[in-house]
Amino acid sequence: MGQERIEEFYVRVSTILRRYVELRFGLRAPEQTTEEFLVSALAIGGLIAAHRDLLGTFLQHCDLVKFARHRPTPGAMEETFESAKTFVEHTADMHVLVTVPQSGEPVL
Repeated sequence: MGQERIEEFYVRVSTILRRYVELRFGLRAPEQTTEEFLVSALAIGGLIAAHRDLLGTFLQHCDLVKFARHRPTPGAMEETFESAKTFVEHTADMHVLVTVPQSGEPVL
């Protein structure tokens, strides 16, 4: 989240969250605009629709950085990361868990 790599951070975190939504909810939308993506998410209904505002705020903030050259503060960057984390935590399928290796452990 270093200030010298702001755009890279936002590109990566938004790509990760979009990919999560695709895999978790079966929403194939890699080339959609944020608004199109949110309309698709709302059409699915259920859990993702219940968290549409959180997802929308996150993606719109990312778009400001990626396309309008907005320069967020380190605190705003942390909030963006936390909103993505909160979205995943609130929408995760607790029946399908993934073990994340601790630092230094090999990734299998």
